[in-house]
Amino acid sequence: MAIKFVTKSQQEVQVIEKQRLTLLDAIRVMSWEQHKLDNPNYKRGLEGYNTEFGDEWKIDPIHDKSLDELIEFIQDLGFTVDELLSVRSEHYSEKKLIQERVAAKKAREFGYETSQTNGFKESEDGDDEYGYPPY
Repeated sequence: MAIKFVTKSQQEVQVIEKQRLTLLDAIRVMSWEQHKLDNPNYKRGLEGYNTEFGDEWKIDPIHDKSLDELIEFIQDLGFTVDELLSVRSEHYSEKKLIQERVAAKKAREFGYETSQTNGFKESEDGDDEYGYPPY
């Protein structure tokens, strides 16, 4: 396998695409959170995400928008890019905390001490069927 050297223009295209995908994910996170609020009896977990939201999300025309079009779309919703990125960051922080709590609970079930489970106590355990999307 040969080493591939990236030109400056290729790198700029990659950066723009990464920004576009990050904004798209922020919109997805916000839309999923709204779906859960609108449908309090939604099916939790990965299966519920896919059947109730994910499949429709994948085919939504929003995926065809350019970075500039996404920014305009976000502004039309009344948000700034920074606000949406903050929502996304908060979502993943909460998801990580829940995953750590679930992992700690499972570790305790296998006999590990609390000191070996990042300090999470039983009362702090999250729900591994919390309804967060798989990514």
